[in-house]
Amino acid sequence: MASDGSTASTRALHAVVLLVCVLSGTAVWSEEPFFQAAAVATAALLLLPERPPVLAWSAYAALLAGASIGLLGAPLPAAVSLGVGTGALVLLLAAAARLAESLLPEPRLAIPCVAVVAGLLAMAPVWLGPAAEAFDWPAAALDVLVAVSPLSTLAALAEVDYLRGAWFYAHTPVGSLRYGYAGPWTMSVGYALCGALCLAVDRVVLRSRAAQPGDRGKPPRRRVT
Repeated sequence: MASDGSTASTRALHAVVLLVCVLSGTAVWSEEPFFQAAAVATAALLLLPERPPVLAWSAYAALLAGASIGLLGAPLPAAVSLGVGTGALVLLLAAAARLAESLLPEPRLAIPCVAVVAGLLAMAPVWLGPAAEAFDWPAAALDVLVAVSPLSTLAALAEVDYLRGAWFYAHTPVGSLRYGYAGPWTMSVGYALCGALCLAVDRVVLRSRAAQPGDRGKPPRRRVT
């Protein structure tokens, strides 16, 4: 059986290889650096190790996103901004997955559940766009619809109006409506604070479970790596 150190090294190697593959494919599909940042965040979520070290994992994602985007030709300010934004987003995703592991009856469902929720939020302007147009949503509601998508934060950091890009303009009417982007740094700080809240709640849940008499002597639900 491989040691914990070799297992961690193997996971790290797989993460690097897969993230580079995702970045390369995204660069071919789109030259927009915020799509590359979104690819890093997605891969970082799907490749989360068991009981992830949230701060270290988000810092790793931030460095990888910033360095990769810079190497792919983005200006340094955009690469740094997107790296920081990606790290904040991954911090929230990883912390949410860690909390979901504590709350769900089957911990293995944590990452899929977080991925589904994140995907729905990311594409909210697409699947809620027709309703916004049909019911003539006010500007404030449109701003909220745009803000809930993590893509909007990454795009704002890159100073790109992605909803008026070719693909999104063809698949959602939001691009033809009047809307505004939330402050990207405000959203990034919000991601980090929400991630910290998830970690705090996770700690409370684990402590309360350990304090229950019926749980004493039972093996832990998760192995700490």
